[in-house]
Amino acid sequence: MLVNCPKCGFSQPQDQYCAKCGVDMQAFKPKPPPMSTRMLASPVIVIGLVFALVFAGSLYIIREQRRQEVTRRMDYLKNGPLYAESLQPASARDSASAEDIPEEVAESTPPPPAMAAQAVTAVAASSTTAPAARQMIGNEADLSSLGGAAPTGDTEAAARARPVDMNVHYALAPRARLLQLVEVSRAESNFVDFGEFQMGTLRGVKNMLGRLDVIENVRKRFDSPNGDQMWFVGARNTDAPLGLTTRLSLRGSDNGLLRGEIEILRSLHESPEFSQGIVQKAFGPAEFAIPPQAGLLIVLNLPRVPQYDETAMTPTQFLRIFRMPDFKQRQSDFVMLVDFESGAESGRPGTPAPPAPPAGR
Repeated sequence: MLVNCPKCGFSQPQDQYCAKCGVDMQAFKPKPPPMSTRMLASPVIVIGLVFALVFAGSLYIIREQRRQEVTRRMDYLKNGPLYAESLQPASARDSASAEDIPEEVAESTPPPPAMAAQAVTAVAASSTTAPAARQMIGNEADLSSLGGAAPTGDTEAAARARPVDMNVHYALAPRARLLQLVEVSRAESNFVDFGEFQMGTLRGVKNMLGRLDVIENVRKRFDSPNGDQMWFVGARNTDAPLGLTTRLSLRGSDNGLLRGEIEILRSLHESPEFSQGIVQKAFGPAEFAIPPQAGLLIVLNLPRVPQYDETAMTPTQFLRIFRMPDFKQRQSDFVMLVDFESGAESGRPGTPAPPAPPAGR
C-alpha cells in the first residue's frame, strides 16, 4: 500500500520514514497556518469586516455632509443672503421666479388643518401650564394676553400688513435668575435645548429687563411679518470679526402665532492665547412660534476667557462682558431677550423705545 509523506508529499510503500526527506511520517505534525490565514479563512470574520467597512463608510459620509452643512451656514452668516442666493443654480432661480405667487393670494391661503390644530394646542397648553412656573418670578410676566380671543380673518390680514419692530437685548443674568427664566420658558411647551444653545418663548420681556444687567440693545424693523434681518455685535477692527452675527427670519403669522427662525454665528477666542486665532461656531437655525405679547429667551454659552488686549483696542459694549467679574467667575450667564411689536403697538403713546444701538452696525 502506498502512502504520501506528510511533509514533502513523496509517494512510497508504507514505512515509518520517508525515503525522500527522511522525516518520521508517523510522528510528524505539520506546522499550523499563520493566524492571518486562519482569520481570512473564517467566513464569520470576513462578514464582520465587510459590515465594519460599510458602517465606517456610512459614518464618514454622514459626518462629511454635516461638516459641509455647517460650513455653508457659517458662510451664509458671514456673507449675507447674497451668498446663499449665489449657491442656487440659475435654473432653480428662474423656476422659482416664474412660480412666484402674488402676495395677496399667498397671504389669503389658510393654513393646513393640522398646522392650525397644532398652533391652537400650543396656545392652550401654554395657557394652562405657564402660570405655575411664572409664580417663581412674581409679577414679572405679563399674563394679560393669555385670555385673548382668537383673531378673525380681517384682523390677521391687517396684522400681516403692519410692520414689526424687533428689540434685541444682550444681557447678563445671575445664575438663580437664569434658572427661573428657563423654567418659565420651558412651561411654554416649545423650549429647545442644544447644549450650548437654548431657546424658548418668554412673556413679558420688558418686565424682565430691570432685573438683568443689560449690556447692549439692537433695534430692527421688518416691513411685514415676512422678512430677514442680519446684524453684528462686537468689533470689526480686528483681523476677523470678533463677536456675534445673528440672522433672524420671520415667516408670517397664523392663528395669532408669529413664526420664524434664528441662527447665530459665534466668532470668539476660546483660548487666552490670542495667537491661536478666532474660532467660529454656528448655532441653529432654530424655529420658533410665539403668541402675542411674547418674545424669545436665548441662552448662549460664551467662552469665559479675555477676548481682546486692553492696550491694543477699545472694547465695544458687547465685548465688555468678558471683563466683568461675575461673568468670569461663572456667577452670571449670557442671555439674549427678543421682543416683537407690531406697527400699531410700537407707535402707541407711552411705549418706551430701547436705546439706539451704537453707530457702525
